[in-house]
Amino acid sequence: NNSNTETRLTLSEKPDNTGLYFLLASQFFNSVMVISTKLLETDPAFEDDPIEPFQILVVRMLITFIGTLLYMYFHRHSIPHVPFGPPEVRKWLIARGSFGFFGVFGLYTSLKALSISDAIVITFLTPTLTGILAAMILKERYSKIEGVCGLVALFGVVLVVRPTFLFHQDGNSPTSDKSEEAVESTSSKARVVASLFGLLGVCGASSIYIIIKHIGTRAHAIMSVTYFAFISFLISLFGIIFSPNTTFKIPQTLNQWFLFFIIGISGF
Repeated sequence: NNSNTETRLTLSEKPDNTGLYFLLASQFFNSVMVISTKLLETDPAFEDDPIEPFQILVVRMLITFIGTLLYMYFHRHSIPHVPFGPPEVRKWLIARGSFGFFGVFGLYTSLKALSISDAIVITFLTPTLTGILAAMILKERYSKIEGVCGLVALFGVVLVVRPTFLFHQDGNSPTSDKSEEAVESTSSKARVVASLFGLLGVCGASSIYIIIKHIGTRAHAIMSVTYFAFISFLISLFGIIFSPNTTFKIPQTLNQWFLFFIIGISGF
């Protein structure tokens, strides 16, 4: 009887897939955010002076930061150490925000010259680099098959970048259409530079996974998002102020305001 009871209890238990649902939702909103960013960066209204990733990040991170502050305010009784987090992990939260900026800035900048699919393909290197860093820093297991898959991913990135010493491309084709150029640059130099920014984003993203893993449960997850949003907002704002070639552009159409709003909400 005890055996039958235990069997029924085991069969009645359902796995908790909450984490998977959160990941699926995260990927959906990330896709919306990336597409909206690409639309803004290639908007014909800014053809002579394209909108820069700094401005997009300022708006996105400001909305995200306001969202995290509201979240912490309404849950202040269940979140300890609001709003700065536990003193012993604040330096790691600052590091998470700083590396997080380079992760998202690298991706946004790569979108200026690469198609969305190519820019995302480069981010596929993130799991490989994260696994290597986890093995080196956190002493986690990294198998041979994971290493082989990492090499396959690297080969895929080479196909995306298409360096001239391998593919002998003609960088600026006179027959290229403006609409095609807006989606993906035909310049080999522009593609390589954009790909390098994409790799910068990979390094930043891989680093924050290691930092978040190191923080663990010592700080509420909203603290990580708050530091990320605030630090990225500050760096982007300074980038606009001190960069000689970057100016803050006021959205000119309702569609542009809508895209900024969607980027901010999706980012949060």
